[in-house]
Amino acid sequence: MGIPCSYGKGTWLVIKEKENIIFKRKFCSQGHGCFELQKERIKEAKSVMVKEGTQLSDCLLHCQGYQFIGLQQHKCICLSNIEWTSHFISRPCNVYPVKCRGDPDSFCGKQGVLKDSGFFSVYKKATVNEAHGFGNCLAISIRPSSSYFLALKCSTRLYRLCLTKSVYSNDFYQQSYSRLSWISSFQTCPDSYMLARYSMLSSNTRLTVDGTYWLSNTRRWIQEQLTNPEYCIAARVQHNGYLERFPIRCNEKLAGLCITPSYSPHDGSTGREMLTSQAPTGEPKTGQNGNNMISKDQYGVTTGQSSTKSKF
Repeated sequence: MGIPCSYGKGTWLVIKEKENIIFKRKFCSQGHGCFELQKERIKEAKSVMVKEGTQLSDCLLHCQGYQFIGLQQHKCICLSNIEWTSHFISRPCNVYPVKCRGDPDSFCGKQGVLKDSGFFSVYKKATVNEAHGFGNCLAISIRPSSSYFLALKCSTRLYRLCLTKSVYSNDFYQQSYSRLSWISSFQTCPDSYMLARYSMLSSNTRLTVDGTYWLSNTRRWIQEQLTNPEYCIAARVQHNGYLERFPIRCNEKLAGLCITPSYSPHDGSTGREMLTSQAPTGEPKTGQNGNNMISKDQYGVTTGQSSTKSKF
């Protein structure tokens, strides 16, 4: 059984920041898009403020234990449940959804409304067990004899599966005449302005045109307590001198990459920071002291690229 809002145990990706503190990337389904919620339901919900650029990940962090979340540019509400009836919903607003500022691959309510409006982009947590890849947006690849789910970069240009006629629909159809990014795909679905959800498909799904299609699911890194993570983030120096981060099992032995300031013996001052590569215990060491010094300037490594505090 999968873990709610994740890819399941085998694909938990974590970054070790401090002892027992990790960032885990969780998958969430944009359940039904943008809605104006009833004022009574908003008052009943737990509400928190979120920061620009991390709206979705902040909301997921604050709403752990809740099945649904509602998101605006600066506000998040946690919803234990929501029904697509007039008791919860005033009206849909999918025609003019607004992208989150600083995180253009997520939606934050409706465009051109007051700050305290009731328009929210509603996300439902989901369990995705069999997806492959390390991107933040979910797709399904349809082949003649099989189909499988992929986690890809949201900027990848793919076909899309659209909900039929209404945002409330449980039926979908394929659009395979052009390829678009994940965020751009929603507006090409007439009437519903919504992509199909992971929960509506299976590994046996077949379409008339084979290809890879966007779904409405997306995910973000959030910070959680975890004592024994299965996957950690490593880095390699590419040919162009930049660091590339990638997930790897935490029990693999790699050199450690540390940041230390360089020291000038002439005036005792510290200069630009250096990346120190330290061989793991029991492994052959490089050079006389076992360290490889890599200049940050030489390799163009920025603080954000090398820091484990970066959020995905």
